[in-house]
Amino acid sequence: MTNSIALLATQSSEMTMSSLEIAALTGKEHKNVLRDIRAMLEELEIGVLSFEHSYLSEQKKQMPCFNLPKRECMILVSKYSIKRRGAIIARWHTRDDT
Repeated sequence: MTNSIALLATQSSEMTMSSLEIAALTGKEHKNVLRDIRAMLEELEIGVLSFEHSYLSEQKKQMPCFNLPKRECMILVSKYSIKRRGAIIARWHTRDDT
C-alpha cells in the first residue's frame, strides 16, 4: 500500500501528499482527515475540486481522497498536535532533500 500513498507529482510537477498518507503518518482516521481538509478548503475559499481525487479500496470501491500541495498540507496540519505535525514535516523534508 506504500506505493499508493506516496507523495505524487501533479501534472504541473508540483509535489503533493495524499490524504491517505496524511492519515497514516498522523494516526488519524482517513475519514477525519477528509473532514479536516474539506473544512480547511472551505475556510480558505478554495474549491475542493482543485485537490479531490479517488482511489480504489481493498474492496475495489472508488473512494474519495485529496492530494494536497505542501502549502495546503502545512495549513492542514498546523492545527494537529506537535507529534502529528512533526511526522508530516519530516516526510516533506525527505522529499525536499532528494
